[in-house]
Amino acid sequence: MNNIVSDNERFNLEFTDEELDKFKPIEDVMPQNLLNALLTHQANMENQGLMPRKLTRGKQKQPTKQIVTIRLSADVVEKLIY
Repeated sequence: MNNIVSDNERFNLEFTDEELDKFKPIEDVMPQNLLNALLTHQANMENQGLMPRKLTRGKQKQPTKQIVTIRLSADVVEKLIY
C-alpha cells in the first residue's frame, strides 16, 4: 500500500469531530477592531467588484428534480458509495 501523502492531500485533510468541536466563532477569538477592519475591507472589495459577493440561490419557481426509489444490487451500491 502506498502511504505517500501528496502536497494536495497534506493541505486538504478532513477535520475530525473532536477538532470541529474545538472551533469557536470568529467573534470569540479575533479582537473586535481587527474583525471590523476585515469586514469593512471585504465590503469595499465586493463593492469595487474585486471580490465576488456571497451568492445565495433564489427560491425555485418549479421543482426541477423528482424523488424516485430504485433497487440496486449490493455490488453497485458498494461502487457508488465507496
